[in-house]
Amino acid sequence: MQIYFVFCPSYLSKILYLTLMKTFRNILIWLLGVLFLLFAISYILPEESVVERQTTIEAPAELIYSLLIDLQKWPEWSPFHAMDPDMKVSYGSITKGVGATYSWTGPVIGEGAYEITKTVEPNSMQANLDFGHGEPALDLWNLEQAGPATTIVTWKVVSHLGDPVSKYFGLVMDAMMGQDFENGLKTLKEVSEKMFAATMANG
Repeated sequence: MQIYFVFCPSYLSKILYLTLMKTFRNILIWLLGVLFLLFAISYILPEESVVERQTTIEAPAELIYSLLIDLQKWPEWSPFHAMDPDMKVSYGSITKGVGATYSWTGPVIGEGAYEITKTVEPNSMQANLDFGHGEPALDLWNLEQAGPATTIVTWKVVSHLGDPVSKYFGLVMDAMMGQDFENGLKTLKEVSEKMFAATMANG
């Protein structure tokens, strides 16, 4: 006795449709579960991101301080100017000391603004670093005189991370920006030591 199976196209289509829908539903449930887990984990992540680097410069703190508080001198050493040569910079009415401001826009580093808010000559400077989203980051400079012509310079940026996405971004902030800080400090060291050497040579 022979048995014949008759396959109905509409029946097969229905089975395929139900199978795909079940697979899609399982994937959707899995994705929602992962998103919920990531969202839950974000509550125990740090609310601040800190990027900090330090170097020793063979020059007096007063000389290095003069390069920091004068925003028009930043192109001489700032890593961000080197990263984006086509960056357009606009200075405010004050360019030196508390209240000094400048803003920038560039194809590489985007848009942002900087304002010096506090200084203690020649030991420290504090500023707001605003990239146009979220709270401005806190830009901190500390200059510790370690000898007659030796200064330990610390550059630190503290960012407040308010939302879950920012908190995850904060986990890689040091890896993303740390090298830029090191490059900036290296150039600041070269410029400062060259200026100090010229000053000493001229008596």
